Amino acid sequence: RPGQTKCLCAPSGAYTSTQGSDCDDNDGTIYPGAQERCNSKDDDCDGHIDPENSVGCTLWYMDSDNDGFGTSTSSKCLCSPSSPYTTSKSGDCNDSLPTVFPGAPEVCNNIDDNCNGVVDDEGAQNCITYYYDHDGDGYGVASNWKCYCAPTGKYSALQAGDCNDSDYSVYPGQIETCNGRDDNCDGITDPPGSSGCQTYYLDVDGDGFGVSGNTRCQCGPSGDYKASTPGDCNDGDRSTYPGAPELCGDGRDNNCDGRTDEEGCSGCTNYYRDEDGDSYGIEDFKCLSAPQGTYRATRKGDCNDSDSQINPGAQEVCDGKDNNCNNSVDEENAQGCITYYYDFDVDGYGVAANSKCLCSMSGKYTATVAGDCNDNDSSIKPGATEVCNSKDDDCDGQTDEEGALNCTWKYLDNDGDGYGVTSDRKCLCAAVGKYTADIGGDCNDSNPDARPGATEVCGNGVDDNCDGRTDEEGCGGCTNYYRDDDQDTYGVTNDKRCLSGPQSPYTATRGGDCNDSDATVNPGVIEACNNKDDNCNGATDEPGSTGCSTFYLDKDTDTYGVSSDSQCLCAPTGQYTATRAGDCDDNDALVHPGAVERCNNNKDDDCDGVIDNEGCQGCITYYYDGDSDGYGVNGNSKCLTSPSGKYSALVAGDCNDSDPLVKPGATEICNSKDDNCDGLTDPENTQGCTQWYYDVDGDGWGVMQSKCLCAPSGLYRAQNAGDCNDTNAQVYPGAPETCNSLDDDCDMQVDEEGAQGCTNYYLDGDNDRYGRTGSQRCLCQPQGLYSVVVGGDCDDSNPAINPAAAERCNGVDDNCNGVVDDGDPVAMCGNVQNGRPVCTNGVCGAVCDGGYYDVNHNLMDGCECQQDQYDTSGNTCAQAVDLGTLSDAGSGSTRSISGRIVPDSDQDWYKVRVVDTQDTGDLSNPGRDRFNVRVRLTNPVDGSIRLNVYWGSCSTQITCLSGSFNSVETQWAVNFSDQTNNLGENPCIGPVTSPGQAPILWYCCKSGECDECRNNNCPDYGKQPAECCGGKNNNNVDCTSPEKDLRHCADETTTIYIRVFRNSGQASNCGQTDYALDIGVGL
Repeated sequence: RPGQTKCLCAPSGAYTSTQGSDCDDNDGTIYPGAQERCNSKDDDCDGHIDPENSVGCTLWYMDSDNDGFGTSTSSKCLCSPSSPYTTSKSGDCNDSLPTVFPGAPEVCNNIDDNCNGVVDDEGAQNCITYYYDHDGDGYGVASNWKCYCAPTGKYSALQAGDCNDSDYSVYPGQIETCNGRDDNCDGITDPPGSSGCQTYYLDVDGDGFGVSGNTRCQCGPSGDYKASTPGDCNDGDRSTYPGAPELCGDGRDNNCDGRTDEEGCSGCTNYYRDEDGDSYGIEDFKCLSAPQGTYRATRKGDCNDSDSQINPGAQEVCDGKDNNCNNSVDEENAQGCITYYYDFDVDGYGVAANSKCLCSMSGKYTATVAGDCNDNDSSIKPGATEVCNSKDDDCDGQTDEEGALNCTWKYLDNDGDGYGVTSDRKCLCAAVGKYTADIGGDCNDSNPDARPGATEVCGNGVDDNCDGRTDEEGCGGCTNYYRDDDQDTYGVTNDKRCLSGPQSPYTATRGGDCNDSDATVNPGVIEACNNKDDNCNGATDEPGSTGCSTFYLDKDTDTYGVSSDSQCLCAPTGQYTATRAGDCDDNDALVHPGAVERCNNNKDDDCDGVIDNEGCQGCITYYYDGDSDGYGVNGNSKCLTSPSGKYSALVAGDCNDSDPLVKPGATEICNSKDDNCDGLTDPENTQGCTQWYYDVDGDGWGVMQSKCLCAPSGLYRAQNAGDCNDTNAQVYPGAPETCNSLDDDCDMQVDEEGAQGCTNYYLDGDNDRYGRTGSQRCLCQPQGLYSVVVGGDCDDSNPAINPAAAERCNGVDDNCNGVVDDGDPVAMCGNVQNGRPVCTNGVCGAVCDGGYYDVNHNLMDGCECQQDQYDTSGNTCAQAVDLGTLSDAGSGSTRSISGRIVPDSDQDWYKVRVVDTQDTGDLSNPGRDRFNVRVRLTNPVDGSIRLNVYWGSCSTQITCLSGSFNSVETQWAVNFSDQTNNLGENPCIGPVTSPGQAPILWYCCKSGECDECRNNNCPDYGKQPAECCGGKNNNNVDCTSPEKDLRHCADETTTIYIRVFRNSGQASNCGQTDYALDIGVGL
């Protein structure tokens, strides 16, 4: 207290302070430097009561317009309001206008009335309804509007009703056009009569053809008006329409051409001409709905239609005939055949697994006995001599058996050591089983280590080297044994022998014994306190010996030693004299366990691990200060030489010693604590308080009325303002909007898109009741084009395409399943005659049955063109169809063939035996040969189909009299005479003017010719007898042949091969694949 001082040597009575200036010495909380608090007192004695920023102050904001809200950037922390700092609420964005403050009603006046950062908010007083107009056509979406003070963004239209706000050309009143859209927003897309409509005919049966005269003008097919082509003569039958395939036997005009079941109708059967009635016909056929006359066989291929026993179904018999018409006579397995075995080496024995049943021997199939085991070696066969040659010579299933020729002796060697038993041997071609050794003499054939010359091994009781002795000294694997007289298992190091086992006195396997007469002395004995070197290490009674005692190091001789430094000795030695441990300072005899602890000497006098223990001589009282805030807890103290741990405060009074911010004089803040230890917790307007709004319905959103509290209290419990209906707990800003005709989220919109309970409505632009995938909006009710609840429409511009549509062959995914043209081919394309329909790249096509082709590429008649009978066997020269024999006898002979070249790469081969009959004359009147061959196509003759003719083989082109090789006609003939060039045989004569001239086309036989030739004299030609006398008069007597003095024409008999093929281009209909072939001889 000022003016009351004393000069003392120490504090006395009330005279305890060395500082003055206390302005209230009756209140211990008031003194210079004390913390100022809102308590109407001058706590720090500076002459000011409750100044700004005192403990417990409240933030007050400047409120110039007195509207209850202050400027956020201008505030003071005061113990009570002081003008102009009069309001505890901030946020006023214009402190000069009392109508502007947070929560004020917003008005269309170009001012931010409610201080939310937005001028003229949506829903402001006097606002106007604007509809969302995305496409800018002046019409908005009826369900999407906002009340604004002026047009804002896309909310610009004053009229609603737009059903497609992404297309500016779609709006109420627009002209309807065929475009898959509801142009005028009347709810109907592309109605009949729209601009750009087309005429569609009534097509009830859906065959693509409609009834003439029954039409509608539509934007596309609709209902039964879906055909763009008229002419259907029966709209109740899907299979009846112009161009449809005519079906046999149904009594209907399928193709609407006025005829029923005409020849060649769809489903007709090829009937082949069958003269002999064996159910197999020749190549000539007709396609009929039923058999007619001799056209009665459904199978072709008869090679002799005059014999009912010969046909493709007959059994082949060994009789020299082609019974089954396969172009082979007496083939393998014919009736009456004999089994012949394959005998490659011609040793009379064949291979059992390789045989054929033949009418006679053929090739290597000659043996009638089997059993040959190597048909490449004629020396190997049943009954041959066995020889050592790695072969089964006698075919008995064994190779080089015992005793075979050239065998050698092999000894039994069970243990495989190369030495066998002398008494057991066999003569073999090679080692067999255990008979492998070439040398005998093994004394133990069950042990591979025992044999002559082997190393003797110790300890196995075996005569390893077969020398008659077992385990001799120095044997392999012997052990060093040391001399051990005292039998302690340790021997003398320098006295040992290598033995197979111990032999007294050499019994120890270890050396190192320093006294072999004392069994208690050796390297393995433990040292003991007995004045002996027990373990032979050269030292006696060393530390750690058995019987030793622990002695601790004791340098200060206070009878306490160092715990960490001791030795086990047989007796005290040097400074190791103490038998008690624990001395913590062995250089000070006053420091040891049990000594008195003294304060402030920096020593642990009693060696308890603690220096200056609590309660030591001269200690000071310290209070427990757990939070280190300088104030301790009453009743919890210790007497220490200095602060220790939490015992550091010299003053008590802390009401929460776990929080350093809580103590006497601290600032009160919102934290559920009594920060200044005055007994009050978080009073109203505490520093850090929060505005809590009045919330009647308890939905967490209140009205604008509020209090600044540390926690909610009563109905002041909402932290957010803006509830537009404080009597309904389900209505508040941010609440989930629900389809219930309420503005649940207080955004001034009712039942907007995405509300709870909404339904996904898909955009249905083509009005087919299916919406476009991914276009859905979740709405409380349909809006404009968002009118259907089923999606999946993959083309919302075409009403014919949707998940319920039938798939069509058009390259489009009609049913929206992700796959194009995957419907039933029959449903998409209809049935295909003689085949099955397929849809490829959006176009219907046909896959024809075997033997049928779609030549005209018209699906209506399907695979209309069938191969001819020659295509099963006559497509190569080697498989040429045999047409038999044609002769020039009489007036000649002909053969006509009807065939078909289909597909365009097809070719038909025929072979004919053409016979030149003998044409004979005499020397004065030579024979006249009529032989000629003509092959020609009588249809077609335009060269689209041509022929090749080969003479005698498949490679020799015919020498033509007329026509050409690639032509529609070829001729070869000798029925002419060209004596100048020695050609022709009509007559058979050719001039011979000099020896060696080329042979003429005839030969003569004059009387006496052969006699002259035998005498090596052929005056006519100057040739050798073999040349002159060949042919008809090849004999050794006078010419007596009845043909002498005759002239004969040459015999041109041969086989011709004919190839018919398409020359170029492609047939456009089945008729262009037909050909007629005419073959004539001697005409």
